[in-house]
Amino acid sequence: MRAAITWMLEEDHEGYAVQRIEMALRMGILLESFWKMQGYLSEGRSVMERALAKSKGVAPEIQAQSLTTASNLMRLLGNQSRAEALLEQSLALYRELGDTRKSASCLRDLGWIAFQKGNSVKAQALYEESFALFQELDDQQGIASLLNNMGNLALSQEDYERAYHQLSESLAIFRALKATSDVANQLFQMGQLLCASRLPPPVTEIHILINESITLAQELGDKRLEAEGRCFLAWLAFMLGDVETAYLGACKAVAFFRKGSDRLDIGTHLALLGKIVIARGDY
Repeated sequence: MRAAITWMLEEDHEGYAVQRIEMALRMGILLESFWKMQGYLSEGRSVMERALAKSKGVAPEIQAQSLTTASNLMRLLGNQSRAEALLEQSLALYRELGDTRKSASCLRDLGWIAFQKGNSVKAQALYEESFALFQELDDQQGIASLLNNMGNLALSQEDYERAYHQLSESLAIFRALKATSDVANQLFQMGQLLCASRLPPPVTEIHILINESITLAQELGDKRLEAEGRCFLAWLAFMLGDVETAYLGACKAVAFFRKGSDRLDIGTHLALLGKIVIARGDY
């Protein structure tokens, strides 16, 4: 795949420039899940940015989807401003194309970015606009994804009852749809919610949720979610005083994230590992 993309992004050959860039963008769209699941976010971002810079003349449908893919990678890498700019371009194209479903998805993701940037009022407004479009389409997948987003917003506002209700409803819809990847992610978030909202945390219930998430992640080959789940269990063990279990779990997570060279994840998990190492007395 890398060899193919390298060829596609080489210096333009007369008469074939647009076709080659469109191929690169199509390849990037298809590789988005792989890059995310395996931890190669920076590589994916680089490919999409290089291809988008040469995308004049490419079909607008492919441009719009490519902008969304690039935005998703940027969000995970922590560059929210760049992700927002790319997604706004994508939304404008989808509106021109009259694609309501994709427009609703862009509005949802713009709401998530607003949430990440600390603008809860803007996030809520974007979520509501997106939710209305998904309801108009009777798109259960979209409705479930919005309930997840709104649940996370409620969690940030410490409205734990509303958060639990919305996340639970979202999980039920994803299970009914047999959307395994979404179920795995939702289980992970439910475990986080229970840890944040209840003191003392219901350890057994949290372990059931996170372990099911990890099992599904393994079935899907989603190494990123598996690593995040194991790191969360390490943090829970640390909170409960089991420092050695926490240390082993955090080391494995750091090793995985280092492989992908994505600085945000490496930094986040090194910070956790540092706290655990201090607790072990290894100054």
